[in-house]
Amino acid sequence: MNKTLLTTLIALNLTTTLVVRNDVPGAERIPSPSAQQVTTLTNKYFATLPKYKSGNLITQAEVTGLLKEISNQGWDVTPKDNAQLMKRILSDNDFLVKELNSSQQGRSFLHKIRNYPGGIDRLDKIAQMPKGKRDVHAMIYKIPDGDQWVKGMTTTQHGRRMGNSISRWQHDNFNKNTGRLYTLDQLLPELIKIVHIPRTSTSPEFASQRKP
Repeated sequence: MNKTLLTTLIALNLTTTLVVRNDVPGAERIPSPSAQQVTTLTNKYFATLPKYKSGNLITQAEVTGLLKEISNQGWDVTPKDNAQLMKRILSDNDFLVKELNSSQQGRSFLHKIRNYPGGIDRLDKIAQMPKGKRDVHAMIYKIPDGDQWVKGMTTTQHGRRMGNSISRWQHDNFNKNTGRLYTLDQLLPELIKIVHIPRTSTSPEFASQRKP
């Protein structure tokens, strides 16, 4: 076997070995805390916030504080994942936060529409339309059973057809969710995906997951 062919085969074997170590179950991976650990820490953190009530819309300031707690635990979220996550969270001054978190009537409305598929997303999209904030406020505080409007938009064929009409007018897919993370229930699965334990960490979790 000539030297060139041998060198090529060695290179191919090395490449294959690296791919296998990265992709095959049981290969070395970046250690991460368990889903239960992240969930427990997150729930404990939100329970300490004086203004947060279960089911509220979450805000950027609250999630920023949570990420600090994650760091204090010896865990980490990469700057890229951090930035992408924060883009999906409502700002503290967002219109929906003020309308839905600030009163019992707003929280009651939120509790109802969060059970409709994409209910908060539709309300968010309406709020961004011309005079949309006025309409959203009316649904929450003035129209009896205003949540039924949201239910109709998200669960009926008529609502979907109406959404298609709005899409043509707004040049946007009204029936498509925004991709934002409005509640703690929506945040947790995404957070679990991106929290890891730095390889330089001295935390017990990392030590227990390192290979000898």
